[in-house]
Amino acid sequence: MCFSITYKERGKKEVTENFWCPGTIESVSDESTVLGRKKLGCGWVFVNYRDGEADWQLLRPNFFNAKKPGGWRIVATAAELETNFTFEDLSEGDESGDESDEESDDGNGDDEGGSSDDDDE
Repeated sequence: MCFSITYKERGKKEVTENFWCPGTIESVSDESTVLGRKKLGCGWVFVNYRDGEADWQLLRPNFFNAKKPGGWRIVATAAELETNFTFEDLSEGDESGDESDEESDDGNGDDEGGSSDDDDE
């Protein structure tokens, strides 16, 4: 799922960016699914996120592979799932400053497979 996350960056006030948050779909709703007193109906999934959080999320068809809040995608294999990440250190003296991990685009721009020409068009 893609979430809009606001955080403080050293030297700046607040920064808001969209981030993909990896998780595992544990359950899919149907027309009889109820959460508390609310009937969810079809189109919802219960996601266990890798950071330990879990929640129901609505999967809007038009948000598939969209890098915007509410966007979602399905990773076909574990090899495609980024496993090199760190949780935020909330201690005051964090000097790491390693903010260079940039999110790759939606993965549709890969040149694997296509023609054998090396010319970029």
